[in-house]
Amino acid sequence: MLTRLLVRNYKSLGKVDLELGKLAVFVGPNGSGKSNLLDALRFVSDALSLNLDYALRERGGINEVRRRSSGRPNNFRIELHLTLEHWAAKYAFDIEAVRGYDYQVAREECRVFSLQTAVSSERYFVLERGELKASNPRLSAASNRQDLYLRAVSAEKGFNEVFDYLTRIAVYNPNPAAIRNLQDPDAYPILRRDGSNLPSVLRQMRNAPQRLERVQEFLSKIVPGVTKVEPVILGHKETLYFFQRMDNKNDWRFYASSMSDGTLRALAVLVAAFQTAVTVAGVEEPEVALHPGSAFVLADALIEASESRQILLTTHSPDLLDHEGLSPDALFMVGMQRGTSEVRPIPEEQKQVIRDNLFTAGELLRQRQLELPTVQDALL
Repeated sequence: MLTRLLVRNYKSLGKVDLELGKLAVFVGPNGSGKSNLLDALRFVSDALSLNLDYALRERGGINEVRRRSSGRPNNFRIELHLTLEHWAAKYAFDIEAVRGYDYQVAREECRVFSLQTAVSSERYFVLERGELKASNPRLSAASNRQDLYLRAVSAEKGFNEVFDYLTRIAVYNPNPAAIRNLQDPDAYPILRRDGSNLPSVLRQMRNAPQRLERVQEFLSKIVPGVTKVEPVILGHKETLYFFQRMDNKNDWRFYASSMSDGTLRALAVLVAAFQTAVTVAGVEEPEVALHPGSAFVLADALIEASESRQILLTTHSPDLLDHEGLSPDALFMVGMQRGTSEVRPIPEEQKQVIRDNLFTAGELLRQRQLELPTVQDALL
């Protein structure tokens, strides 16, 4: 798992330090910075999967990524603490703006500790502005101050597990229009951010029939009448067939192009959560376009999926928060203070109120009790 996440000066995020469990749910007003928190994780995955230059350019460059403020910081920092199959790990980097729109890796550090030996065995490297300052074992890979060194040593023992874990973090905001389009066959094993390669990922999920079955079962509860969904090839393209019970005897088939936004988003969210190739699945507002009564079923699915992979959510849905299986320890409040986003666990007194069944988390959200106090509130 990703057990701890620290972010400094990334987009609107000021100083964030979070202890995370299997499931984390972030609530807060529009524009408070919830999406930026998930994007910090996506940035790490993009920078390692492709390269740092792409990750920055895809977000508008270094000056769009480092936090804006009156005393604008030159650096932003992301630090992750992991518990892996064989190693405990810490990985962190600071990216520094230089000469206007240019950048460099000011510092990068990776430390892994074996969980299989009686005596602690540490492997590590530390770089500063492209220069390898220390390492164990001795590393000979060339460094580049404009890219992350973990990419260069991703085949080394210990570092390889960290690299593999971080490159399989995925963040989702499914786009029904992209899902409706006919798709080219896609060998990429992870669902893409907009859900556009759903047919290919569903085809690959046939190798995990129990997970595919759970996706079908939850979808049938969210969209009454839908009995199953299958990928279908149309010439050189592919799309989805939805089977829907229209009378007592027959299932009618509908292409993805004929299905509602809510149905397509729900399917994408379920596949994002139950697919086998990801380590952390972040989903932005999974309840969008769904009937409020379906949010409880979707929460049921996401809680179940979190038993086998970490799930991070942003939401505005009281109905989703009302699920009895959602621990108050999984809830975090996001708020904006003087242009800077802050993230905190909900207060202990509110956790106790939920545990004592005095109020549900959804009721507290409706009463605006799951919001960080503003500067004006503090003055009052």
